[in-house]
Amino acid sequence: MCTGQGLFLDPAIPKHPSYNKILAQLKNGATLVDIGAFLGQDLRRFVVDGAPSTSLYVIDIVNHWDLGYDLFRDREKFHAHYIETDILYPSPELRKCKGSSQSNIKTQEHEDMQASSPVSPLFSKLDG
Repeated sequence: MCTGQGLFLDPAIPKHPSYNKILAQLKNGATLVDIGAFLGQDLRRFVVDGAPSTSLYVIDIVNHWDLGYDLFRDREKFHAHYIETDILYPSPELRKCKGSSQSNIKTQEHEDMQASSPVSPLFSKLDG
């Protein structure tokens, strides 16, 4: 859906009512985990608006990350952390993060915020 309709060309996150609050938290050291980030267009918007890319984490079932680097031409300056896995069948790398006070999602702490807007509609389809 995202690809065929070109939805990735218009980042949705800046339209969210909490965008400025989330951005302020990221600028103050919080971390954000985005589940189903596709090309990372929403995360890149946070960076354009001043958030450090190293505070951003991505979990996705299919790797479109290199395509995102090619599209946005920012491989040298966009440093979000990417984990390719199915959240229903987590990889060992993601399992290391789950419930750990010393996860690799945030050293010595846990993630502060999570986003999963492109994934959420899938769960209603699973319910039948």
